[in-house]
Amino acid sequence: MAVPRSPIAGGDAVSAVLATQLAVAWNFALTERWVFKGHPGHWQRRLLPFWALSCATLLVQLPLAAVLQPLLEGSYLLATAAAVCILVVTRFAICDLWLYRGSGGGRRPQALLSEHAS
Repeated sequence: MAVPRSPIAGGDAVSAVLATQLAVAWNFALTERWVFKGHPGHWQRRLLPFWALSCATLLVQLPLAAVLQPLLEGSYLLATAAAVCILVVTRFAICDLWLYRGSGGGRRPQALLSEHAS
């Protein structure tokens, strides 16, 4: 008798965790390099809070998608995409207001946006 393989008990969960950690590291590097380039202070001071915030938003993503799914005619794909978009904007706002707050040598993202709009 074949026993169904559970993604939680198998290697899929380990792969998902490792992929998430790699994505968080990649997002942090890109955020440090392009979004908040030249921000004062050492990047190591911001790494742990960024990681914690990213993991927290990951925990919110599935329940949020579950809430959005009935509103989007039952589409799991649309609900997940909407949840990811909402959380990307939320995470950026939290990083902007909390993690990268204050003025300093770096240019703020709003200044970059206004430069390109002109």
